Formats: sequence, structure tokens, C-alpha cells
Amino acid sequence: SGLFLGWFGATGIITKVAVKLYPRKKMRDVEIFITDREDLVPDMIYELTHTEMVEDINIFAQPKPMIFKDNHHIAIFITGDTDEELEFKRKMTWDSLDRFIKSKDGGFMGVPPVMKPTLLEMPQRSVSRFADVKKGGGFEYSGPIIMVEKYPECARKIVELAEKYDLGYSGMARIIGRGHAMMYGFAFTFNRADPDMMDRTRKALREVSEFALETGGVFWKATVDEQQMAIEKMDPNTLGIMKMIKENLDPNGIMNPGNWEVI
Repeated sequence: SGLFLGWFGATGIITKVAVKLYPRKKMRDVEIFITDREDLVPDMIYELTHTEMVEDINIFAQPKPMIFKDNHHIAIFITGDTDEELEFKRKMTWDSLDRFIKSKDGGFMGVPPVMKPTLLEMPQRSVSRFADVKKGGGFEYSGPIIMVEKYPECARKIVELAEKYDLGYSGMARIIGRGHAMMYGFAFTFNRADPDMMDRTRKALREVSEFALETGGVFWKATVDEQQMAIEKMDPNTLGIMKMIKENLDPNGIMNPGNWEVI
């Protein structure tokens, strides 16, 4: 599968896929843990993933609405087939973060019943509302895969870029697997009727791409420009292997030309 995944069709056409299914539990709930210290978020994530009780973990930080400003929100999703199972997992997650509560570095937010349907919606359509923050119907993001330990750097970087380019922003991370890596979404909103704002967004995303590579991240669904940036940073041996694979699988260069082109 590695000869095809992530190559954007440059090595062939995928004609068959498999989907990994998980049992669907009868009940699902969410807790939100809040902290104003981004440097502690990785440790909080490790504590949660070590319990192996959590179905999904999302983190978000954004300046609007004001209730979210200056805080990092860890959304913890738990599932169960019975009330007993759900409450056991809830207790495990609360206990895992107890030291941060006692040190006053974080705490659980009471999630109002009116908020739960939105948080538990799959997929979360509320995310699309961010596209119209500037009343122009547009937003763009880059979501590199980065080690969880880099969360503080990512959180500071998105604020830095938003201030530098005068943009609205939202930072969102989703934990992958058992907690070693995350997808961090650097999202910026713009008004499509404002060419200057769109240009500032492009420049901010260019810096996001450079930052991702510098911090040891890899691109998710890399654009053509990001592909070239990755190629420039790549180990020469890796580049040589990519060229060999491409030449053997597509000697005539007809498979989606323009993607992962090694000169």
C-alpha cells in the first residue's frame, strides 16, 4: 500500500480498498478539559491516552467567541454499551488528569446539555461555520502530522502568524492512534471579496508549511508546492528511492503528472 498511498495517483490507480471497522458502542459522551498552559497539553494527552479508555481526543484553541479566548480545550470522547462502562471510563479519564486539577493548571468544564448534540455530531458540521467568520465565505488550512510534544510550538506559531498577517484563526489538533502523533490544523478565515486578505492567508500558510518541515512534521495531502518543499528537504537516498519507484511503475510519466516529480 505504501507504493500508492500519498502519491496522488503518480504511481498508479487504486482500484480496491479495505475499510477497518470498529464496534459501534450504544452510548457516547464528551468531556472538555481546559487549560491556559499550552506547554502542559502534551503531558495531559499522554495521561489520557495511557488509560486506553478514550475513543477520540480533539484539542481546539481560538480567540472567538470570547469564552474560548486564551484557553486550550481538550475534548475527550468516551463510549460504552452500558451506563456502568461509560461511568467507569469517565472516572478513569478524570483520575488521569487529577494532578493538573490539584495544581490548578486545568479543570473540567461543565458541558451544557444544549452544547452536547453539536459536540457529538458526526461529522461536526459546526466546524464549517468558521468559514464565514469574516463574512466572506472562505477559509483555508494546512494540517500537517506532527509529534504531540510539538503542540506548544504549534499553538504559539498560529497566534504569531495570525498577528503577523492580521487574520482570524482557529487551531485544532486531533490525536492519532495511541498518542504519539497528531494532526494539527492551522486554519485561517478570509473574505473572498478581499484579494489582499486572501494573499495574506497564502503567505501565512506558506510559513506553516515551512514550520511543519522544520519541526519534523510531514504534510497531509500535500499541495504541489508542499511536495516540492518536502523534496528539497528530503534525504538524497529517499529522493533516489522515490525516483526509482516512479521510473519503474510509470516509465512513460502518464500517471497524474505534476505530483511528486523528482527531477
